[in-house]
Amino acid sequence: MNAILSNELDQSIFLALIRQVTQAVPDGQSETSVTTVVSRPMWHAWCRGTGMGENSEPTAWIGNPNTQRIYGSETVVVESEKFFAISFAGKYRV
Repeated sequence: MNAILSNELDQSIFLALIRQVTQAVPDGQSETSVTTVVSRPMWHAWCRGTGMGENSEPTAWIGNPNTQRIYGSETVVVESEKFFAISFAGKYRV
């Protein structure tokens, strides 16, 4: 795994986001049942950590390895300079 991760900070973010999504999965469901709302800088760190280009955008679920999401969760990028991500069961509603 370390070969894909660009630095220790990206590795820490990568692992923390996986744990966050995993903890939000409802009993008997999968990561695709979770939504992650993430700031642009945090999304860029995730992209670096997974080897995607920083200009990548989240996709719908199209199967591994083509899906660009935070650990399978529906991913919504928020334009903010802050560094945050929140994952929760269910769908994002504006």
